[in-house]
Amino acid sequence: MRTPGFAVDVVDVTGAGDTFGGTLTWCLAQGQPFADALTFSVAAASWSVTIHGPRSGKASVEDIRRWRDG
Repeated sequence: MRTPGFAVDVVDVTGAGDTFGGTLTWCLAQGQPFADALTFSVAAASWSVTIHGPRSGKASVEDIRRWRDG
């Protein structure tokens, strides 16, 4: 399965893979369909690289949804 990425200005890639993996695991544990979980995880990882430092890119589910849909 494939999902499109998000065009972002990359500032720091630290933690992007962990963000993706953790978000995907969380989404699937919440019972989300795989396609939805994958898209949301890509959005979360994309968000995470736009801010410097691994903790600075931390965001809530609502933050990611607003950013992804905005």
